[in-house]
Amino acid sequence: MKRLLITSVVLLMTSGALLAEGPWSLFGGARAQKQSAGGNPWVINLTSNADSPYSGVAFQQPNGKLLFSQIAQLSADYDVVSGGCGGGSPRFSIAVDEGGGVTRHVFVYIGNAPNFDCPASGWQNTGNLITSTELRFDSTQLGGPFYGTYDQALARAGSFPVVGVSLVIDSAWMFPSGEVILVDNVTVNNFVLRAKGFDK
Repeated sequence: MKRLLITSVVLLMTSGALLAEGPWSLFGGARAQKQSAGGNPWVINLTSNADSPYSGVAFQQPNGKLLFSQIAQLSADYDVVSGGCGGGSPRFSIAVDEGGGVTRHVFVYIGNAPNFDCPASGWQNTGNLITSTELRFDSTQLGGPFYGTYDQALARAGSFPVVGVSLVIDSAWMFPSGEVILVDNVTVNNFVLRAKGFDK
């Protein structure tokens, strides 16, 4: 059996099934993958294709008390294996509770502004997107701009509780051969998803 440890989160892979507990979870076509070269021997494979149109990793604050304004670090390492960045993918999606049971999202686009494309391959780091001065924050669900600044998103969502944070890809429609992006060190504040594995 292969056991995968993600910080304090334990992922068990048996017969191709991946089960997650704790503040991090995988959804859609996301899966842990062993790599033979590079730094970390384990990474998370995010795939978007005809069979699995979306995939991602999701974070939920363990104590449930996090405001949008309290997100101080938002980053990830990523490597584009096929397809690329485009069509709003990859992106962070920050779900906030607007009140009355209404959930809205602020999207934070990854890649090179202004088109948010990226090199075809090679590991890179997003940097701390919260401190980015580029127009990569989409707060249209809260009445803000499509391409806006962090300050504009903060003005719309700053006082709202965060329901969850996801890093997602879903642009298979844009890339005929599909979109595959490896991710590691996905970070929300002090919580870091680091995939580590060993055989047992």
